[in-house]
Amino acid sequence: MRIRDKCAKNPTIKWRNHVTYGQNRNNMTQDCDHEIDITDKVCPLTFVHTRLTIDSMSPGKVLAVRLRKGEALENVPRSVRELGHEILSLEPTKDIDGVYRLRILIA
Repeated sequence: MRIRDKCAKNPTIKWRNHVTYGQNRNNMTQDCDHEIDITDKVCPLTFVHTRLTIDSMSPGKVLAVRLRKGEALENVPRSVRELGHEILSLEPTKDIDGVYRLRILIA
């Protein structure tokens, strides 16, 4: 089941559109410039989508990536570090179990 479907069934979970979440809406605290959700992808596509987004961003920008526990959680942060980018944080999300939010500073 996709996150969007879970959100539709459970009104306490808020779905954040990955294109607009990183933007400052209603004076929210902005902790990223762009956010993608790769929870529905499998390796190696998890890193392919992350890499394509990183390549489209300017140095100094912050990318947030929502990913699932397992291969993606192990491989994506490691691969991002190997590319020379900085991991700012990696924390479990509060809304869905087994989903983490990775923040990356683009080098």
